[in-house]
Amino acid sequence: DNRGSAHATNRGIERARYAFIKFVDADDLLVHDATAVLRAALGAGPACLAFGRAVAYGAAETPVLDSPLPRANEVGIENPLRAALKNSLFNPSQMMARTACVRAVGGCDERIVHSQEYSLTLRLARSWPFVRIDVPVTYRPRAVPGSLGSHNGRQLRRVTMACAYFLRDHPDLPADIARFAVRRCAARAWKFARRERGAGHLSRAFALSLAAAFGVVRDGAAHIEACARAFDEPHPVAPRGARAKARP
Repeated sequence: DNRGSAHATNRGIERARYAFIKFVDADDLLVHDATAVLRAALGAGPACLAFGRAVAYGAAETPVLDSPLPRANEVGIENPLRAALKNSLFNPSQMMARTACVRAVGGCDERIVHSQEYSLTLRLARSWPFVRIDVPVTYRPRAVPGSLGSHNGRQLRRVTMACAYFLRDHPDLPADIARFAVRRCAARAWKFARRERGAGHLSRAFALSLAAAFGVVRDGAAHIEACARAFDEPHPVAPRGARAKARP
């Protein structure tokens, strides 16, 4: 009880009886033939996972879920790890995966209690291709008050820590991929600290970003863990002049 969505997802993976697993978030709506379309996209090829598009809808809108989806253009992503490290490619409702592949990588990283799909995405992307289809397979509400994803800082911290654990668990990653992960996480932390916290060029977030950009990082996982702390820092007190200028 109350051990988070990664733990719950892994219990579901353990209980799966068939060759494919279709994930779905509680907030989302699936187009009625989304599973069939994703299954067809996977086919018998080497890809471990297929994903489609998500469409956001407002409280006054009623998504049409029963219109047949067209046959989708399938785009293979041969080496998806760099793309997955750059941005989250999908949420759980957009994806379908081969059960054997999901089990082979150990499912979700339960050290990341929520945002469970990101750690699973990284683990799968390290070993197999993905397939992307350009059709909407799920509808997502634009606003869900109190949802885990509604707090941007916490969400970004979870994603960043997933990258740190991933690098620590896989020291055999190609050096260029590890460097890219460090640069990406450091740049994301600096952007957040600058935009949301008012951090400047004397801040730790900027120093971490600079070190990553120039490649002077000894321990990539530890560097990313330090970047994750940028999402926890409290709002700074602005100088008196800045507060005066900010008044309407």
